[in-house]
Amino acid sequence: MTLELMPRLAQLTKVHGAILDAEDLVIQCATNAVQRADLKMPVLDALKLFEWLSRLPYSITLDPNEYFVTYDYMPLLAQLTKAHGMVLHGSEVIVQCATATAGWADVMMPVEEALKLRGVLATMLDAFATPKKASVGRHEHVLRFPRPISLVAILEIKRFHYRANRYMQALSREELEQRLHDVIANVITLGDDGKYTLIKPRRDGMHSPTRNIDFLSLYTELAEEFLIRGLLDGEKSANPPEKIRRLADESWCRRADWVDASQYSRESYFNAPKMLFKFGKTEHMRALYERGELLVRPASYFAGAEGLARQDNELTMSWYRDGRKLEFSTSDYYCWCCASVYDYRLFMDFQSDACVAINDLDSFIERFAKAVAAQVSGVERVRLIPAYYYDPLSVSDDPVEFAAVQDEAIQCAKHFRFAYQWEFRVVITRSTPAPMQAFKLDMGSLRDIAELVVAPGS
Repeated sequence: MTLELMPRLAQLTKVHGAILDAEDLVIQCATNAVQRADLKMPVLDALKLFEWLSRLPYSITLDPNEYFVTYDYMPLLAQLTKAHGMVLHGSEVIVQCATATAGWADVMMPVEEALKLRGVLATMLDAFATPKKASVGRHEHVLRFPRPISLVAILEIKRFHYRANRYMQALSREELEQRLHDVIANVITLGDDGKYTLIKPRRDGMHSPTRNIDFLSLYTELAEEFLIRGLLDGEKSANPPEKIRRLADESWCRRADWVDASQYSRESYFNAPKMLFKFGKTEHMRALYERGELLVRPASYFAGAEGLARQDNELTMSWYRDGRKLEFSTSDYYCWCCASVYDYRLFMDFQSDACVAINDLDSFIERFAKAVAAQVSGVERVRLIPAYYYDPLSVSDDPVEFAAVQDEAIQCAKHFRFAYQWEFRVVITRSTPAPMQAFKLDMGSLRDIAELVVAPGS
């Protein structure tokens, strides 16, 4: 930054508003010569400008009705490539900047308009802020914009927000690395070409979270925390994340129609799945398909289950409040789990060589409930529900609110490390406490509502 006046690039007389466009922020403004024009700058430099503007005293009251934004493209006043700094000059604010043809130039605007711009930017940036606490079952945080926006711009804003709220600052390196592993399991995919790529969820052509969790944002925030701690260029972790794996030969299980049917439930918890998928050993999957036989286990079993994809404490839910880890628990219940998406990686994760695809969910849960009622005493409720994946660093800690739903919440809640499984589960609760033992359920053949794929030679 320099205190000398630079060549005048533009003299703004009014700020109408601001809007994101691709990788730029567009300030819609007026000059003496034109009533509407676009002043564009990279989002990263716009964030710098916002920090500078935030240092100005709040000397006037802003009326949000004074200005408005148009989504039409206006004449381009200037395309800034860099913001060097900001200085006050009399009653004007000078933004020192660069363009493709000038290394230093000044954009001037009245102080009142600069304060108005600060309010506009604050409102826009607040829209990207992840809610500090999210209760189980809350609505999804979805942003929609009238112009196409670059994912790079979105992630730069996420980094900006994280630096202002380092919620992972208290985590130890071990905890930070484990969180990274959990996020990588959900933000990286192994494609048909054998290459690992970032998952970039899109809905209606726009970036959106995976149901209620934006893993790409979590990944960006983790990278920022590692960068702040100087860990990106340090020694490699002694505990690297487990690689995603797929079968060497998938020709026998290729089902494009099942993959397509899976997409609907990926978008929202409010979208009931069109199909359910049970991955397992051929012997057990044949029994399920041909005779409707399956094994139902107590939820407590999974704490010691074989394989990281299955192993989880299904009787507790924990999160952090003011740096302290809180843990809540419920009594044991019966749980039978399956996936609501057909993902080829699940064959490896669940050590499976077969899969049963159920295509009539209403008939399936009706038969399941009827068989349970006939074979299990003291049954209170049988329900098919989605697993609700939660981030332990972002959960509602209202004790009154949670106490009212604690048992049901724990029965459907899972740590977000398992979110890639898109689990649906049948939860069976009993009205009277009794020793919980696994039992075999017999529903009768599922041939009329399901299909089976089996590996050759199995």
